[in-house]
Amino acid sequence: MIPFPSSLLLLPLAAAFGVVYVTAGELVRAPAARAALRATLLGITWTLPLMVPGPGPAKLVVGLLVGFWGIRMVALAERHRRPGRGHGHGPERRTRSAVRLFAEMVTPDDFFTPTGPPGEAGAVRRGGPLRTAALGLLLLGGSIGLVWLGSRWQLWRRARLADDLLVLVEVAIGAAGVHRVIVGLGEAIAGHPIAGLQNHPLRATSLSEFWSRRWNRLVQRNLERAFFRPVLRPVLRPVLHPVSRPLHRRRGGGGREAGRARPPLGGVLAAFAASGVMHVVAVADLFDLGATALPSAAVLAFFLLHGALVSLERTLGLGRPPGTLAARRLARVRTLALFALLSPLLLDPFARVTGVHGRSLSALAHGGRAPEARPP
Repeated sequence: MIPFPSSLLLLPLAAAFGVVYVTAGELVRAPAARAALRATLLGITWTLPLMVPGPGPAKLVVGLLVGFWGIRMVALAERHRRPGRGHGHGPERRTRSAVRLFAEMVTPDDFFTPTGPPGEAGAVRRGGPLRTAALGLLLLGGSIGLVWLGSRWQLWRRARLADDLLVLVEVAIGAAGVHRVIVGLGEAIAGHPIAGLQNHPLRATSLSEFWSRRWNRLVQRNLERAFFRPVLRPVLRPVLHPVSRPLHRRRGGGGREAGRARPPLGGVLAAFAASGVMHVVAVADLFDLGATALPSAAVLAFFLLHGALVSLERTLGLGRPPGTLAARRLARVRTLALFALLSPLLLDPFARVTGVHGRSLSALAHGGRAPEARPP
């Protein structure tokens, strides 16, 4: 067991594993041995947070960060192995020094991308960086206030679903606040408007648009590089591609154009499964599997269900924004309602392990009553 604050050492350790992961092409020449080394490093990285005792905020934060760096190390290996826009199977190019690669591992380079056309990411900067950051602090204060009220009400004792929806509102307001604070500070440092993390998630007209364009660009772009393409083709394609290709082939056609229109189901599920693992390691606890197994399964189910629904949306042609304003509004309501319906699978375990609103794994397991003390 790795107690807090010693568990913070897992963060630089995960980044160091990332350096070895990316440079595996130089360290090990045999393809099979190189793949085994990378699989081992990724497995260790995603297993380490399970050794951190939980539940609690420290467990959640360490788990999410280490889980994300597991995704990022695969994404960086993809970028170093296939530089530029091509995705061929050529030899891996020589990487930079370990120090520079370590810095690249922990620097959110995608976050500081300059913004594109107005209306895309970064529109929150109206009024300048300081005003953006101040608005973010106000939103964060509102989110904290709702959490405090929810802790006083403890609505989950009477209506658990209603309390789950309250947690969803708190997370939405808090995430918007964090986004604005980071964008404000980031623009002040960078000296130019930056894209930030979010792109108006409430405007999403489908779950596909929400996950691919509007929510957490940093994680999304790394998932796309590392798993959606995916980088682990020798492992994933033989298993997933033969199943997914017939499901996504256009009628009367195929080939490259069809692949672009409807990405293989394997790539979609691989990306969502990796994101699920990233969140599961923030909840699961090897030393208390009895209490965390079911919450961990719920978190993984949340992402796998979203992956299946995103693929279904694209199959049915619902992934594109509708042409009329009324249709877009209706699609946004549909997307928000579906997301809210599935959100307890993720947010209920997170609320329980962090004690939000007075929840706990034991209290909810006993119907809101504290478990009876065991005899000595």
